[in-house]
Amino acid sequence: SEQPSPEIHYTTDGSDPGPASSLYEAPLPLTETTTVRAAIFYEGRMTGTPSEKTVYIHKATGKKVIYDIPFSNRYKAYGDRTLANGIRGGGAFDDGQWQGFEGTDMDVVIDLGSEMDITSVSSSYMASVGSWIFLPRSVTYSTSTDGSTFTPVYESQTDIAPEDQGSRIKEYPASFPAVTARYVKVHARGQITCPPWHAGAGGKAWLFCDEIIVE
Repeated sequence: SEQPSPEIHYTTDGSDPGPASSLYEAPLPLTETTTVRAAIFYEGRMTGTPSEKTVYIHKATGKKVIYDIPFSNRYKAYGDRTLANGIRGGGAFDDGQWQGFEGTDMDVVIDLGSEMDITSVSSSYMASVGSWIFLPRSVTYSTSTDGSTFTPVYESQTDIAPEDQGSRIKEYPASFPAVTARYVKVHARGQITCPPWHAGAGGKAWLFCDEIIVE
């Protein structure tokens, strides 16, 4: 808020905050996926409209992300904390939650810290063709116990042609029988260059990802 000491009330049950809702005084510890709704109050009345954010708590939240291909410094978001920070991006690629890879694939490994059973992985990507941002050509998930030998558990080819992608967010969810792993690898094959029909034909295409969720 632009106010120096606003009175903020919030809820975590999906309801709108009111003057009797919890008063924000310190960071909120979350142990499960939660939608936080908050608003500023003055003399018992809400000023403006509530703000809302869902925080996704999953097995990869806050864990180390290793980049085999570096992200672009132009759209680094929160650096190496971005893809497992529990926050999904919105409809604008420059909202601070989307991480960009220019003219490359995205190839990252999440270190879960210890071996555990996992049954699903998902990641989401943005297309904004007018801004040279395309969906990945394919997405592959692999798992490993040692960080060296990876076994693929999912691969999906994007079924939307680049010229039809427009502006959208597409999630690539995968569910599978439980596997024991410490490391989860996500490889998204980028468009690399803009197609011949595009205004930026031959220029470097962008690949944008916001969050990798492991359950």
